[in-house]
Amino acid sequence: MTAQPVRDPHVVNHLARARLHALADMPYLASALTAMVFLEVADLGTVAIDDRLRTYVDPVKVMQWTVPQLAGALIHEANHFLRAHHARAPFDPFGTERWNIAGDLEINDDIQASGIELPPGALQPERFGYPESQ
Repeated sequence: MTAQPVRDPHVVNHLARARLHALADMPYLASALTAMVFLEVADLGTVAIDDRLRTYVDPVKVMQWTVPQLAGALIHEANHFLRAHHARAPFDPFGTERWNIAGDLEINDDIQASGIELPPGALQPERFGYPESQ
């Protein structure tokens, strides 16, 4: 994966607007949201975060999302970091996909209950036969 700072002014502006939207929706996540450093990764197909708040974005994909949807994705990624999913992930010789899906479901049901919009295709518990968030 080759990551470089996001340079396209349209993508930079879209990310900035989404970050402000996310801050308005969940101001208590301000420390994580404002510390995110956006790095571009072509063909990533999503947004991802690491243990140092480097936030990897596929510029083509994020431009397909509305500002509220991208804000929801940033809130989602901040939650991965703040819930220390990177530190608590078990070693899995078959990859970390199952752990990430479990984390996504745990985060997204909270986001869904808060009325925050997520990008199309975001994993939700009901997709896997679990009850909707209460």
